[in-house]
Amino acid sequence: MNDTLEVFVDRLLDERDIGEIDAEVMAEMKRDLLERVEDRINMCIVEHLPPEALAEFEQLLDSDASDEKVQEFCGKKIANIDEVIASELLQFRQTYLSN
Repeated sequence: MNDTLEVFVDRLLDERDIGEIDAEVMAEMKRDLLERVEDRINMCIVEHLPPEALAEFEQLLDSDASDEKVQEFCGKKIANIDEVIASELLQFRQTYLSN
């Protein structure tokens, strides 16, 4: 999913039309924005997980499980995970572009 999020962040920055800036500054902006997007998705996932799954999810994260295992777990515990994440990304986009 990380590649998908990187494309999402690139598009956001293009839509924001920041103009010509130093490559290092742009790279830092991308890193910061990607981190913010990932944080929002993680918060959204935690909000939608059933309470009884939170401890298991925390153990999974503490074990440094692969992204695929985490995605599989979330897909099993949150029936409409793709729609939940898509909705969160749309909200993030709207907030980012309106500021």
